[in-house]
Amino acid sequence: VDDFITETKLPIFLNLDHAIKEQSIRAAIDFNFDLIHVDASTLPKEENLQLTTKVTEWSHAKGLWCEGELDHIQGSSDDHRNQNITDVTDAGLYTNPDEAFTFVRETKIDTFAVFFGNVHGLYAGKKILDFDLLTRVAKKLPCFLSMHQKNSLSIPPCERNWAGT
Repeated sequence: VDDFITETKLPIFLNLDHAIKEQSIRAAIDFNFDLIHVDASTLPKEENLQLTTKVTEWSHAKGLWCEGELDHIQGSSDDHRNQNITDVTDAGLYTNPDEAFTFVRETKIDTFAVFFGNVHGLYAGKKILDFDLLTRVAKKLPCFLSMHQKNSLSIPPCERNWAGT
């Protein structure tokens, strides 16, 4: 990869996405990926906290960025256009700003994967994103936010002004 970057002068960003296995995470860190996204959101919260903290320490020791995920973002990367989006969006599972703040403070991650109605995959129906929640999370957290979803989302310019920017 380093040779390819040198030869082409292309800005390449290597992202290990949704990793949970320590062996894969260690390999990506050793290979100097730019960002390590540890996704232990399917584990009990305390185990998620412990693994994410450990991975953040490993990543930071090599000067790499680390992303963590507290709330399991619903859906999968498959094509689900025969299934309605409302079947996989449970607002009760959306990111809680206070819990997210504690998670970020404890783990020291650089980027937080926020869940506010965004889902993985293509679905029938309109995605309903909770921009008020996203604004509350953004104002509460001292780190970057990451929005995971499939490329089917269209946000008109007036809706992009969710954080007063």
